[in-house]
Amino acid sequence: MTKFADWPLWLQLLVGIPHALLAMGLVWVWRPLRGRSFYWAVGAFAYLCVFYLVFVR
Repeated sequence: MTKFADWPLWLQLLVGIPHALLAMGLVWVWRPLRGRSFYWAVGAFAYLCVFYLVFVR
């Protein structure tokens, strides 16, 4: 599988911007306290970690 750095710039932007917005939302905007919102935050964080390990690293 080709790594993220080898993709064309337009594709990097198309994929990277939504992931950056998701990460920004997890860090600054979204404050999950309990219940479902906590599970959504854990799931989104796990998704970003898997995306990083598979495509970027």
